Amino acid sequence: MAKLTWQIDPSWRAVAKYSSDPVEINNQNASPFVASEASAYQEQGGSIAGITVDGALTDRLLWNVSLGSFSSELNLYPQSGDLESVAILDFGSQTLSNNFDRQQYRESTRNEVTTDLSWFVGDLAGSHEFKFGLEYADMEWTSAECLTGTAGGVRCAEGVMGYFINSLGPIPFSMNTDLNPGFTSETGTLTTAFVQDSWRIGRHITAKIGVRYDMVSYDDEEGTQVADFEKWQPRLGLSWDITGDNKNLVRANYGQYMHPN
Repeated sequence: MAKLTWQIDPSWRAVAKYSSDPVEINNQNASPFVASEASAYQEQGGSIAGITVDGALTDRLLWNVSLGSFSSELNLYPQSGDLESVAILDFGSQTLSNNFDRQQYRESTRNEVTTDLSWFVGDLAGSHEFKFGLEYADMEWTSAECLTGTAGGVRCAEGVMGYFINSLGPIPFSMNTDLNPGFTSETGTLTTAFVQDSWRIGRHITAKIGVRYDMVSYDDEEGTQVADFEKWQPRLGLSWDITGDNKNLVRANYGQYMHPN
């Protein structure tokens, strides 16, 4: 991971961040029932990158804007890299041999931009921190999963046949076939707006009132919309500083939330 902070001037600051978590798993399916030539290899991980700029427009206005990108992947295939040999499952011993039986590739990305403006008011029936924000994100999911045993050892590709053999001891008795659909991808967008107020009513009481609106839609690879939903999400919070010294607090919160899944 890496982080770089730039104090542009006393009122403006920029922060850039990057992190990743690559993982490799050798012999992912290791077991007494898996022959060495049928072992699997898995690689996975993701990365997050972002840039945030904060600026004090006045002594009462604070502006923030952020650009972010998230990506992740998971690939699973034979440890040997051999995609052509046909995997064999012995029904008697339940042992997998000759090759790992499948290959799988997944990748997802999310790019987003967010901005918010905070306005501090000190003489309106107590003090307030009003906050207004907008967010937009586009998302994409690409995946493919198919059998090994493909002619020429090709990766998952549209129209390519994969094979898998079932046997009893040395005698094969059936073969599974899989006509590969190739890679498919789905896309989505998320649009958000919110407004909130942190209202200090007096020395002891602070109320937080807000509402958030989310609108999400998803399209399949042919551009046909397959999901479209939205939700208004009210939030309410109350904090009571019993002794007035921030040492003994009672808090209560209520909120509604939508996961854009």
